[in-house]
Amino acid sequence: PTPTPTPTATPTATPTPTPTITPTPVPTATPTSIPAPVPTATATATPPTPPSPPSPPSPPSPPSKHVDLYVLQNQETCLLFSFLFVSISLVDQGTTEHLPAFMPDNAQFSVLPSESVCDPLLSVIEFQVNLLPKHPWEGRLNVTFEFVSDTPAGSVTSWYAYDARFDFRGNKRGTNSTVTKTYSARAASKSFYFEAANGMGYECPGLISFGTFSDFNVIFSLLEVQPFNVANNVTSPQDADLLDSCLPPEPIASGNNDKTIAIAVTTVICGLALVAVLVVYAMKRRTRSAYETLEG
Repeated sequence: PTPTPTPTATPTATPTPTPTITPTPVPTATPTSIPAPVPTATATATPPTPPSPPSPPSPPSPPSKHVDLYVLQNQETCLLFSFLFVSISLVDQGTTEHLPAFMPDNAQFSVLPSESVCDPLLSVIEFQVNLLPKHPWEGRLNVTFEFVSDTPAGSVTSWYAYDARFDFRGNKRGTNSTVTKTYSARAASKSFYFEAANGMGYECPGLISFGTFSDFNVIFSLLEVQPFNVANNVTSPQDADLLDSCLPPEPIASGNNDKTIAIAVTTVICGLALVAVLVVYAMKRRTRSAYETLEG
């Protein structure tokens, strides 16, 4: 028999060698300084500020604005009348009422030109005070001052206040009880404290009152008056002398009536004293006569 041939092995394909890939060197980064991390502020809850207690109300500031009133003649000032405030006290149904001061923030002041006049012998100013809603009273006060000089013509050398008249009509707000008060210094035979020699002005550094303590008083603060010889719209003091000073608030100077009363009281006291002396003398005489009779 024929031998079976041994199968020849099929040659295996030689594998293609895989090329080696050389890695490209990566450049080394130069180290840089890394900034330190900024710490984040932790938000903390701020406790609310407690409300401050309310401030006590401030006391009312004293008035600083004067009331300046003028009388004009031929477009020129011929009379000056200035004050810080005016207040009144009055008796109503047996109760004394002290009204808050009238000043520019609660009252309106206006000169009445038709009733005011300037003359070498007589100067008159009349003005009206109307109370505004800020004042606890409502109504009005009319004021008239008359000044007399002793110079018929030319520059006035001296003057004095001849009369002061006041007319008040008003009531407390919210009431219907109207109060009416009037006063005239001349009608009451009262004289004035203030006058000016050399025709200069008059200034009261304190308070001056017109009226009577028992019923009705009108009080001015820091009153300045120049009824004659007005120059540069200012009150002219005397060159060498101080301006007349005012007495504390009280009725206008004691007039002739008060002097008469004082004289009468003094006379009565002296008369009573004289009568007492005569009575004692008569009693002693009678006693002595009785002793002489007993001895006789």
